[in-house]
Amino acid sequence: MKGAETLFKTFFKMFNIHFHTEVGIEKMDDDKVYLTDGTALSYKFSMIMPPFVGVDFVTNSSELHATPSGYMPVGEDYRHTEYPNIWSAGLAVNFSLPWKPGSVPFFAPKTGYPSDVTGKIVAENIIRATETHKPLIKKHWGKIPAVCIMDAGKKEVIIFANHLFKPRTFAVMIPNIFYDFSKVLFEKYFLWKTKHGYSMLP
Repeated sequence: MKGAETLFKTFFKMFNIHFHTEVGIEKMDDDKVYLTDGTALSYKFSMIMPPFVGVDFVTNSSELHATPSGYMPVGEDYRHTEYPNIWSAGLAVNFSLPWKPGSVPFFAPKTGYPSDVTGKIVAENIIRATETHKPLIKKHWGKIPAVCIMDAGKKEVIIFANHLFKPRTFAVMIPNIFYDFSKVLFEKYFLWKTKHGYSMLP
């Protein structure tokens, strides 16, 4: 998204966060993290975030033909490409990326709003497939709108776009460097919606 790199670098500078790109972690010991470019970072406390992976039963079921990370092959209706009675939503979905990852592989965002959208598509499509026999809803992951309030340490960035992936006709990032009140309001709304079962709401 246009301006995203500049915005991230601004936040990193604000919080005195040093970053390294296109490198992975080679190994660790008691007081250092060794990166694949030869850099050694000293630490007293570390938090390592591994990549998302699917659940074991998917990778253990070779007939499902999942990716090595445990993502399921589905069509734009989120139905398994071979087994019509198997559906996937959210993190479990595998889809094609419109870009080629660099030296350190990564995948597209899967949590939050896209998971909510695909879950609703799957629920509706199961009803259509088993009861109403209407045409199934189809929406590629990249065509799902981007709706996100990114937490930035008592600050926030509000993100809206008509598509997750390019090409887009509308995309905006609104930084709020003063307080994360939108994030707090959204959390209260989401808990209220979930508690009362209003799943039709966004």
